[in-house]
Amino acid sequence: MQDFKKAKVKAAKANKPVFAVFSTSWCGPCQRLVHQIYPQKKVIEALDYFVPVYIDGDIHTDLLTQFEIAAFPTMIILDPSGQETTRFGGGASSAKDFIERLAEVREYTEKIGKLNAGLKKNPKDIFLLKKRGDLLTGLGFNEEPSRLMQGIKDYEKARSLDPDNKTGVEADLSYLKLLRPTQAEEEEEKDPTKLFESIAGGFRDFAAQYPSSHRVPATLFLRARIELMLDRSESGQKLLKDYLKKYPDHELVAEARYILEAIREVEHENSDEHPSGDASDNETSNTQEDTPDA
Repeated sequence: MQDFKKAKVKAAKANKPVFAVFSTSWCGPCQRLVHQIYPQKKVIEALDYFVPVYIDGDIHTDLLTQFEIAAFPTMIILDPSGQETTRFGGGASSAKDFIERLAEVREYTEKIGKLNAGLKKNPKDIFLLKKRGDLLTGLGFNEEPSRLMQGIKDYEKARSLDPDNKTGVEADLSYLKLLRPTQAEEEEEKDPTKLFESIAGGFRDFAAQYPSSHRVPATLFLRARIELMLDRSESGQKLLKDYLKKYPDHELVAEARYILEAIREVEHENSDEHPSGDASDNETSNTQEDTPDA
């Protein structure tokens, strides 16, 4: 389906979430999904939970503006009423990886629906506020800022209703502060490398201070991402592998595997483009060997 309005109507009637794929004909990862991933039987079965709709970014520029699409492909999930619940971006190295991501999104969609219903009945339930805050500030890198901000509001409301910190939201708010350095901190650390290293150090300190927090696995994953952002591929890969070994059931496992696979593909392509000992080197070597001694 390629009609967004019809997709929303169908979703409302069937009480299903919408799976909107923003794509283009010139986007390589998008076309890989279209030709190699989406047609596979298991992917089609996994997508049946949703109402999928393909949106061509070159045609529906109004929707790009409406949903603030900055890159392709971007997948947005809307609940049956048409409200966005989450989004994620990037391609997929295999059908298995894509299906795993869909499973995560499906689980998230079901959980957020139940929590919203519970908080509608009892908006001051501190444990429901904590659970929804965990969900809204979890899954991936929170590519939808409003979702992250709502999670922070849930935590702050829970803290105001829970002065004894029965829910443990203090640790969550400390963690989120690490993700959002203040303007003063950014100005103080004008060197991006130093700023990111400072954030990574904060993650290490957090893990030491709150070892039982459910946020600890994410701190290891994010430290790995920082290393990769700073072009420290070897240490970044090591941290990702440590993360996968220690926390095989964590919510970011599929993303970690995808990153490692993407790195391997790039390294393989580079090795093919620059093989060790090219023809010219061999010719030079042969010429020198054939030259008689003076």
